Amino acid sequence: MLNNREKAIKRISLLKKHFRPSEDFNRELDGCTFDFELAAKVVRGLRPEVHHQVIELVDSMMKHNNFKEKSRAAMRYKTNYWVKKILMKFYEKGIFTPEKVIEDPDLLNRCTMGISFFGGEISTKFAVQIGLYLKSLKNMGTETHKDALMKAATLEEFGCFCLTELGHGSDVSKLETTAHFDQITNQFIFNSPTETSRKFWIGNLASTATKAVVFAQLIINGVRHGIHGFLIQIRDPETHEPLYGVTIGDCGDKIGMQGIDNGWIMFDNFRAGKKALLNKFADISPDGVYTSKITSKAKRMAVQLGGLSGGRIAISQVSNDCALGVSSGALRYWAVRKQFKSPKTKLETRLIDYRINHFRLITKFARHFIQHVGMSKITEFWNQYLEGGLGAENKMTSFAHLISSVAKSVFTWTTFDTCSESRQALGGLGYSSYNGFGQVLAVMDLNRTWEGDNNILMQQAGKLILQNLQYLFMEKPVMPTFDFLTTEMPEAEPYSKSLDDVMNLLELLTYRASTLIHQTGMKLNFAEDKIEAWDKLLAFNTYPMTFAYFDRFLLQNYIEFLENFSGDQKTKEVFTLLGVVYAQKVIIEDAEFFRDYLTRAQIDDLKETLMDNLLKLRKEVVGLSYLLPFTDKMQGALFKLDMKPYEHFLDFVERSERKANIDIDGDIIIPVPR
Repeated sequence: MLNNREKAIKRISLLKKHFRPSEDFNRELDGCTFDFELAAKVVRGLRPEVHHQVIELVDSMMKHNNFKEKSRAAMRYKTNYWVKKILMKFYEKGIFTPEKVIEDPDLLNRCTMGISFFGGEISTKFAVQIGLYLKSLKNMGTETHKDALMKAATLEEFGCFCLTELGHGSDVSKLETTAHFDQITNQFIFNSPTETSRKFWIGNLASTATKAVVFAQLIINGVRHGIHGFLIQIRDPETHEPLYGVTIGDCGDKIGMQGIDNGWIMFDNFRAGKKALLNKFADISPDGVYTSKITSKAKRMAVQLGGLSGGRIAISQVSNDCALGVSSGALRYWAVRKQFKSPKTKLETRLIDYRINHFRLITKFARHFIQHVGMSKITEFWNQYLEGGLGAENKMTSFAHLISSVAKSVFTWTTFDTCSESRQALGGLGYSSYNGFGQVLAVMDLNRTWEGDNNILMQQAGKLILQNLQYLFMEKPVMPTFDFLTTEMPEAEPYSKSLDDVMNLLELLTYRASTLIHQTGMKLNFAEDKIEAWDKLLAFNTYPMTFAYFDRFLLQNYIEFLENFSGDQKTKEVFTLLGVVYAQKVIIEDAEFFRDYLTRAQIDDLKETLMDNLLKLRKEVVGLSYLLPFTDKMQGALFKLDMKPYEHFLDFVERSERKANIDIDGDIIIPVPR
């Protein structure tokens, strides 16, 4: 029977031939007590098989992961080149078809987010073209726009998504761009009436897109009908010059993502035909009368944009994957790196054996692993929402917005923190671009504010959480994941159960979530000025309540996931330990809340227990890192799977000293000997 080390080598060798592990690799894998084969099968099953097929195919196409160019223009060119090459390879291999992409753009979006380690610009470009532009045509268009859909799926036409303006982003209803309908010519006249009305930060716009989905205030006979989406041609397909009435500019240098051509656009009496209106939810009759099945402007706008929340699902996934990737790599590096002699053994100590380092990174690895499992459930919820179809009658709409908003906020916030800590974990070597942290930190920083600013999303999620409390008192069904909530606020009674049992920890997180929901709801309900009260409650009530709800959801879902290991008690114990560590750290970080429930002595004991559990996880964590969906080429120079960090790092350094020449068939600058 193969041991864990041999099973890991067998799995890794499927993607990398002639895998030669180091002594550190052998030691760490031999020390694991869980069944690697069973664990690998279960963890792989958290993602659809097509996700793994995409990673393996792109891995075979890339030379390695350091996607770098010096000039912004060259990076943009490379990004477009690789998007086309990868998508055409998907079609060639039958992993996707244009029809399948149109049918389920979210699936392609999530899969291509999985290749972000090969270049954040590549996955982002896919997100712009498929997740925003194509999906807008699918969600809001009709048979009229079928041809544009196919051209978007085959990349015959590149498009962009023009929602955000210089003056407005999150408050979509206040966008200033106008689209007046001219009944005489049967055309829309687009205008950017102010400097702040220019569409800004639009990916694909500065140099790539020839078409655009533009959101504007629809005005007919002086009557404003709210925000609507339009498909318009913005550049001449032959000359690539902006059309008359369209001015396009470049947003310029950024702190990251230079391969994405973010641009701005303004309209000056630009005319487009009546077919430009994406008319699934609203239309204009031949005699110029506006019609819509959804009478409320707010609901109509929510339905138009609701399906785009899938972008938040993809960002949540890629962010958490990134955190798992860099924390796993840092832990593997720590298992090799030695620093200072031990007074007891007189030998140098590996960084992974210092207890403070357990707290620094193993706790973060545990959180992101629990979030990795939670991502599978969140995706399941999202698919249920999609099955209900876009429209006011879809009962999953509000919950889909809630879960995607809080997941995106929590995952991106925690990921940035983990990436920063992982960078520090590598000391000076972490500052080298060969480990990818420069690109990673820039992208993860961006993820906190695009596709919805996290602070706005947390507020929206908080309102929807409180809505479920209201449903209970109205005797209406609550949303999924709120079955723990009752009309009674839990009483603060001393807790005497073990704080080292995952089910007991779930009880504590349930008490915390339920109490905070009730407290926030009561304070808002009894406030005379509810608008002022809501603003005041955000910092110390609404945000903590929203975090508490999500922490409870993640642990509840993870406990259900543990049933996959029911046939192997030892393996289940290891994976249960991840959940225990996650929950214990959450409780310790919010010890102030539990002051009426847990004594100071219990909190002190909990801290001791957490450190003991981290010591147990220390011998498992490197092995656990090999279960995740990352190939060797997706790792930084110090993170390679064979655990030979210095050998790989010096190889990068020495090659960079030679004269470079751009190879268009590669994914990096290929060194050429002098």
